[in-house]
Amino acid sequence: MKKQFLLLFLFVTISNYGQMAVTDVTANETLATQLTTSTNQLAQLEKSYQVLKEAEEKYQKINSIVTSVYKIGEIIELQREAIENINIVRNNKKSADNPNLLENMNHILLSINQRVNTISNVLKEGFFNMSDKERIDMFKSERSAIFFQVSKTRGYANTYRIRN
Repeated sequence: MKKQFLLLFLFVTISNYGQMAVTDVTANETLATQLTTSTNQLAQLEKSYQVLKEAEEKYQKINSIVTSVYKIGEIIELQREAIENINIVRNNKKSADNPNLLENMNHILLSINQRVNTISNVLKEGFFNMSDKERIDMFKSERSAIFFQVSKTRGYANTYRIRN
């Protein structure tokens, strides 16, 4: 009997340390709810990210268009200045004595008008078909050519301004 008590005592003390797994139903429900909420928040965050990414792309496109518009405005101002300079030369009595000068002014104005027409055609037909780099490069090259022609008209106009 002593042996049996000893075995029983040993068995009870050993089995006392082993615990049964306990599951808490409310903890599992709470965890499942939190996982669902987290998944929904993640999906919403991904949607917000996509919206912000699309908005940023649209902003970049609009920004490049606005930059192009400013470049177009600058080209218009250059053309206006060239016309004013040519009018100064044309209205001067001394320039009437030099037919080559008036013919040269006519060629300059024709060149500027052709470049402005090129820009105008691009704006009407191919503005959105061009990449930003192509559009900016085209505006830069046309602007520099127009600027060169306007510089010539400035020189002629300044000559006649000084003489008056």
